[in-house]
Amino acid sequence: MPMEELEILKAACCVAGVDGGVSDQEMMLLRALVDDAAVGQASFKAMLDRATAEPDTYRDEFDLPRGDPTEVMKTLVDIARAQGGPTPQQRDLLHFFADRIGFAHEQLDDLMTRAPSAGE
Repeated sequence: MPMEELEILKAACCVAGVDGGVSDQEMMLLRALVDDAAVGQASFKAMLDRATAEPDTYRDEFDLPRGDPTEVMKTLVDIARAQGGPTPQQRDLLHFFADRIGFAHEQLDDLMTRAPSAGE
């Protein structure tokens, strides 16, 4: 399984589950990431269960990839937006992830406030 995609999926599960639940819209986006990461359904369910039951799991669970930080953060922001967010918890988590990969908070705030493009 591709490691970068797996790490993005783990982060996305945390963003979706930080408020204790996962909406249908978030689940739809997560399933696309599951396919990209080539993760089995049992592994995905375990990731999601842990992310919703233990919201602080993101602190020590994994390292975000160092590829293109803008694309990683866009993916995570899209998950947060899926149910009308980002919520305050999701914002805090997104800032935490931005710090982990050296992504400027100003850039993240811009991603969170700009209107989604037609394809999003």
